[in-house]
Amino acid sequence: MVRTSSKATPPSQGILKAHQTIWVCAALAALTLLVFWRVQRCDFISYDDPDYVTENTHVQKGLTGETIWWAFTRLHGEHTYWHPLTWLSHALDCELFGLNPKAHHLMNLGWHAANTVLLFLVLLRLSGAVWVCAAAAALWAVHPLQVDTVAWVTERKNLLSAFFWLASLWLYVGHARKPGWRRLAGVVAAMALGLMCKPAIVVLPLVLLLLDIWPLRRHAWARQTETASAFPSPPLPPEQTARTLLVEKIPFFVLAGISSLITLVGHQRLDNTISVDTLSISLRLQHAAVSYLAYLGKFFWPSDLAVYYPHPLHHPAGLVLAAVAFLIGVTVISLAWRQRLPYLLPGWGWFVVGLLPVIGIVQAGTQGMADRFMYLPLAGLAMLTAWGGRDLLLTWGMPQRWLWLPALVVVMILSLVSNRQVRHWQNSGTLFAHASEVTHENFLAFAALGAYRAEQGQAEEAQACLRRALKIRPSYSEAHIALGDALMRTRQFGEAAQHYQAAITIAPRLTEAHNGLGVALLNLGKPAESIPHFEAALQIEPQFGRAKTNLDLAQRTLNQNQTSEQALRQRVQDQPTSAEAWLALGNHLVSQHRNREALDNYQKALQQDGQSIAALNRCAWLMATTADDTARNGAEALRLAKKACDLTNNDPRSLLTLAAAQAELGQFAEAIATSSRAREQAIALGQTGLTNIIGNLEAEYRLSRPHREP
Repeated sequence: MVRTSSKATPPSQGILKAHQTIWVCAALAALTLLVFWRVQRCDFISYDDPDYVTENTHVQKGLTGETIWWAFTRLHGEHTYWHPLTWLSHALDCELFGLNPKAHHLMNLGWHAANTVLLFLVLLRLSGAVWVCAAAAALWAVHPLQVDTVAWVTERKNLLSAFFWLASLWLYVGHARKPGWRRLAGVVAAMALGLMCKPAIVVLPLVLLLLDIWPLRRHAWARQTETASAFPSPPLPPEQTARTLLVEKIPFFVLAGISSLITLVGHQRLDNTISVDTLSISLRLQHAAVSYLAYLGKFFWPSDLAVYYPHPLHHPAGLVLAAVAFLIGVTVISLAWRQRLPYLLPGWGWFVVGLLPVIGIVQAGTQGMADRFMYLPLAGLAMLTAWGGRDLLLTWGMPQRWLWLPALVVVMILSLVSNRQVRHWQNSGTLFAHASEVTHENFLAFAALGAYRAEQGQAEEAQACLRRALKIRPSYSEAHIALGDALMRTRQFGEAAQHYQAAITIAPRLTEAHNGLGVALLNLGKPAESIPHFEAALQIEPQFGRAKTNLDLAQRTLNQNQTSEQALRQRVQDQPTSAEAWLALGNHLVSQHRNREALDNYQKALQQDGQSIAALNRCAWLMATTADDTARNGAEALRLAKKACDLTNNDPRSLLTLAAAQAELGQFAEAIATSSRAREQAIALGQTGLTNIIGNLEAEYRLSRPHREP
């Protein structure tokens, strides 16, 4: 270990002059912009961005009085916790740029560059070790774990809260050197602003206590540490008693308590907090210990990074014990070596304390860990690495003038990895495809990827991804909703309704599930049954515009259906020998899913005209596929379908009906062959819409399963 007096300062390592400091700040900002410039090509993503920006009507109104009132008075905002300044930041972006994703991403990047410069200035004001501070700030700025925060519009809250965290540290150093209540009030105000951006900075007072130990050394116990440095340190602030240091932190702890209470209440109202019945305290503590180890691993070897890591729910006992032993061991070493390595305790403590709010002891959400949670805690590790790396290299005999070289190599490598990681954030498809590849059984990634592919018109791929997500996590309500949406696109209204209902059973207050089920029922011809679901969605979210529109449509449809049925029944009374009249009434009853009544009317149509292709097909289809056991008759359906095929020379719709009748009789090989013929005929006739329906039915037959209409 190299030890020199702080008076023995090499001229090249002196305190920078003002213009030199500006050049270092400019270089750090330029580096940050260069590494992350690709974010301007990224789109909004489907994970949280809709709640924060793209579907948030309050934010999209811009900085209006109504938006400001909503931001400050709505405890949980829009499906999240209270952070009014974050909402106002997004609202300002919408006011200036609309929904242009490039502008929103560049604003994120600008905040990250500002935070990088501010971190350097804070470390410089704390320690005076210019180039070590620059190395620490550069490492923090370009580390791949920071990509989530920079490339994700939703993480504006991370960037803003970090800015006020760092501003608090800057102001706190001024207070420490010239104590006074006005300066302390400034620090408290900065923390309050930060809490209005993201409540995770509640641990700031603990970090201030760590900085009191080093490098500020405000207590006599802390002044026993020697500055193990070849670089100058700023003058020490006035010595304070332990009681004074604790008392001055009381306002910070009060703020932290108020913010924590608001956050917990907000999460509970949204049902975002996982109960101890689902995840016990013991499992949470075990996971917390292992997570610290995992975060360290990703800091030193940042590979397989993903936007979402599923919670493992349990860990091997050996891994838990090893993690606990490691955490205790490093903490003990930090205390024991506080004279030899004074930066070890504050650096390690900043990392450990910074992760406390998000380590999973209070579990909000289903993630096991998240790269974005490391945005501020990583600064502690960067500080520890920069100071520790410098001392280690000097101990190994590296000349002081060459210390910049290994720092440059590390920063360059991390920059390349980060730049590559940004590419995965191009859109929801690339982001969640990557996450599904680098993580194990990632149900959220498969669900989000499926929803994205559905939007792109890739129906089969979308449904496969969503079914994979539900196989991993059957209770994932969002996947049920997304699969319902995908099925609606291929007009599989019955199965879509089942998945919306499953989502409601899991989470009764999901407005999208109620609205989706209402739309599915409306398409199934059940307006009376759809109305309560639209009303439920509006009761939960009164401003839900789509539910309002759908409710109006359902009410109009119900009134029209009632009028229509009366007219159709009057028609068959007036024209009892008209096959078309009986067919029209049967079709109306099918749209209401009154299949038993519809079948009776189709049979009456056949009595009037035994050669009616429409009556033959519809009667045979219901006999083969209706869920009403008393109405099904496979043998009769087969006879009628064959007759329709003969009369039409095997048109695709008649073949489709014949395949359904064969499947009802258990003749699945024949049903598959008939379906293939129907698809070929449909393609030849240009009936492309029919081919998807045929393909879906054939998939059922390949599973030896006859089709059932609701």
